[in-house]
Amino acid sequence: MPEFPDTYAWIKLIDKSKGKAVPSGSTLSHPSSITIRYVVANDSNQPVGEIAVMGVLYKDNVKVMPSPLPITWITLQANQLWKHEYNVNSTGEANEFRATLFGGVGSSITEEDERNNVFNTKFSFSAAH
Repeated sequence: MPEFPDTYAWIKLIDKSKGKAVPSGSTLSHPSSITIRYVVANDSNQPVGEIAVMGVLYKDNVKVMPSPLPITWITLQANQLWKHEYNVNSTGEANEFRATLFGGVGSSITEEDERNNVFNTKFSFSAAH
């Protein structure tokens, strides 16, 4: 049994028109829409006290405001998942996006692995023809 809790953060991109996950780096044609699913899991049998999560989105290297996931404090029980979803729609122009999730930031909780608390993914929309 692990001695410390272990939170793990990741982002899943879902193409809403197909209802399927797409890999990081995917380019979607116009019109289309992506759901960014920010996920934090407690992959241990130990509960996690309050931890902060934050999701950031960049469009063409400019931070999107307001943030799709402002700093939020969560508590995870053993083997529990937490998620937040945010939708991005194509505008007909070519745009590049980068989504970042910081899970477990600003907490004083000792974890088995602190390196798995940050996740980045990218996607883009092609221009309308």
